[in-house]
Amino acid sequence: NHPNPDVVKQGGKAALDELQQHGIILGTSI
Repeated sequence: NHPNPDVVKQGGKAALDELQQHGIILGTSI
């Protein structure tokens, strides 16, 4: 089962923002 796409986007964005704060830029499929 996959989570709600909107929730995935929000979670992915939050994770990406946190990584960027640490100077880490990653490409994702989100």
